[in-house]
Amino acid sequence: MDNANETIPHSRTGIDVYNSEGHAEMEKGNLIGSRKLFEKVVDIREYHLTNAPYSSRVNVADAHRKAAYVLNKIIHQLNGANNALTTKYTTESENHIIRATQLLS
Repeated sequence: MDNANETIPHSRTGIDVYNSEGHAEMEKGNLIGSRKLFEKVVDIREYHLTNAPYSSRVNVADAHRKAAYVLNKIIHQLNGANNALTTKYTTESENHIIRATQLLS
């Protein structure tokens, strides 16, 4: 999003924009930016499990897996340089994987 004041409604269109921007940020090496965008996708998908337009459990699980993937890339880049952040991101990643597994069970 180029305009800082631009807001995207919580909709399938917003999810598509956040997803594509998350991938673009990851390709540029901005993992923190990518993480924030994928977390927005997770929040929107979770919301739409119970509110129209509905998300499928598979789509919500996929959003959690993407968030975990980015967190794991951040952990890899930290390479043990910051134990507190490594622990924090590891826990967050594990929670995303657990939630994805729960959704698919």
